[in-house]
Amino acid sequence: MTAKLTRAEHMLWIVPIIYGLIAHYSAYSEIILAYYNNLFYLYNFFNIVVIFLLILIIPFLIHIGIRKFEIRNTIIAIAHITISLTIIIGITFIFSVNLPINTDWLYYNSGELSTFTKWNYYNEMCITLFKTFIGVQVVYCIYGTKVLISNYILSRKPVLTQHEYENELAMQMAG
Repeated sequence: MTAKLTRAEHMLWIVPIIYGLIAHYSAYSEIILAYYNNLFYLYNFFNIVVIFLLILIIPFLIHIGIRKFEIRNTIIAIAHITISLTIIIGITFIFSVNLPINTDWLYYNSGELSTFTKWNYYNEMCITLFKTFIGVQVVYCIYGTKVLISNYILSRKPVLTQHEYENELAMQMAG
């Protein structure tokens, strides 16, 4: 394998697939039950991996573009990749150990069931992590787009030679 094929941004699509497979085979249940906006949603690990990959397409392409033009800030790139992968692994892990509940417990139980309370706590944690994940991707896309546009604008400006620069500076001082 050459260095061109082993890039850090490739982990944005490799890790969700690998960890999704691990979670699928090691989880207590194949079904992921999420509760958001008074609705229950059923997913499996394949759906979760596809959702993550769809969200990561644009940031991945921005990573590739920034690296291609050699304008990458390594700290920002590694921070984005690390934060994104940590959130993906956290969400997938929580869903793999948090057993689905009986949905009737929410509506027909008088009082709090400790099992439902625990499940709801982890469900809310995953929803918050997912919102954070979306926020991180939006912030990185804005940053990456700004860097790419700035690079494009700078590359379109003519490069002044030393002589042209001195003449332009003299004209500005005289005028």
